[in-house]
Amino acid sequence: MSRSKRQSKRKTTTSRRKGISGVRTWLVVSLRRFGKVAALTIFVLWIGTWLWLSGSVYRAVDYTKMAFYDYTAAHGFAVQDIYIEGRTNVDADVLKAIINMERGDPILMFNPSAAKAMIDRISWVKDSHVERRLPNTIYVSLLERQPVALWQHQGKVKLIDHEGHVLTDTPSKQYKDMLIVVGDEKATAQLDKILPLLAVEVTLKDKVDSLQFKGQRRWDMTMDNGVVVRLPEKDVAMALSRLSQSQQEHQILQRDLVSIDLLEPDRLVVRTRPGKIESFKTLINAKGDEKAI
Repeated sequence: MSRSKRQSKRKTTTSRRKGISGVRTWLVVSLRRFGKVAALTIFVLWIGTWLWLSGSVYRAVDYTKMAFYDYTAAHGFAVQDIYIEGRTNVDADVLKAIINMERGDPILMFNPSAAKAMIDRISWVKDSHVERRLPNTIYVSLLERQPVALWQHQGKVKLIDHEGHVLTDTPSKQYKDMLIVVGDEKATAQLDKILPLLAVEVTLKDKVDSLQFKGQRRWDMTMDNGVVVRLPEKDVAMALSRLSQSQQEHQILQRDLVSIDLLEPDRLVVRTRPGKIESFKTLINAKGDEKAI
């Protein structure tokens, strides 16, 4: 091997050794740096976790918020007035507890969305609107449900609206003369169908004492004099119209009757009390105490 070749081989070998040595040095330095960064990261995470679990972060955030609220209140953004519109039956103390603000409190602390969510859960409330009217007024508008009947079911009496929504489990004496609805939840679910039909018949609506849902499909209507009116499953409006016409022309509800049957679309069948005789303008059917007109 010539001298020049031996020198070239030595240079190549030396370069390789330097390259390997450089890589080793870079790895060592990188690992040391990574170790320091990892240690610092772990330390920061540990400190953060400790602060979080100890509640220090919450306290710092709360302190910052309160300082901000106090600053805004001192500069005019403080509660001066609370207006509530549309309240009749909703308990004022319940509303006050939900709003939970006093005169002079920072108005920016009040959360309208959270207050509305709680107000809408009150049984009397159908809908509500809650807002902050900056700089110093809280405004609440209520749309209350209207009571229409006393619901009698499983030995309990509850006050309900036309949708069957329960307003209270303990109705006060002021509602004792209201229409009584007898039946389960299916009965209350059908109320919004029959009540508008009754409202149209002026001669009848104030004489109805109770409604009983029969066979999960039709109503029996008890009048204020005890007469039971059997309504059909279909064409209820037509049946009520026939009864209203009979009342106007013959005062049928003032007669001494036990029941009035409107199940058949082409006739009205009445049952008199035992021993009572009533004069009607049409024929008597097979049973001696029943008459069809």
